[in-house]
Amino acid sequence: MHAGCLGNKLNVAVCARIQRGECTFTTKAQNLQQAGATGMVVFNNQFGASLIMSAAQNAPAITIPCLSI
Repeated sequence: MHAGCLGNKLNVAVCARIQRGECTFTTKAQNLQQAGATGMVVFNNQFGASLIMSAAQNAPAITIPCLSI
């Protein structure tokens, strides 16, 4: 499972399944969007921990759909 934090190493043409952690949700979404992903699904890999995705106030425009499971 990839964390989606290494933007320059991503090559995605589909909806990507990414694990939680290592960088912000905004960074993950921006990296995937720039790599050509059609969407982002964040997998909660921390047992018992709730997952709430949010973006920083000065976040760049994210146009791909993003959700968490």
